[in-house]
Amino acid sequence: MASRARWVTEQFEVAGVTELGEGRFAVQIDVVDPSWLRNLVVSLGPDVLAVSPPEVAAELSDFARQALRAYDEDAAATGQ
Repeated sequence: MASRARWVTEQFEVAGVTELGEGRFAVQIDVVDPSWLRNLVVSLGPDVLAVSPPEVAAELSDFARQALRAYDEDAAATGQ
């Protein structure tokens, strides 16, 4: 994660934090509710530099693409 997302480590219970240098860090969060994780990652936007395991990253990527597609369709329907 980018340094601007440091608040995540203070706001939520995390299983671990690894400093990566240049202000970046990796955080391990045990997740019970996948929708909570989707909302967190989407809200952090570009401050999330990577997600693992790969299957979770793929699910989050699909979710984000679907959300953007829905937004684009809505904007097209309303003429924006």
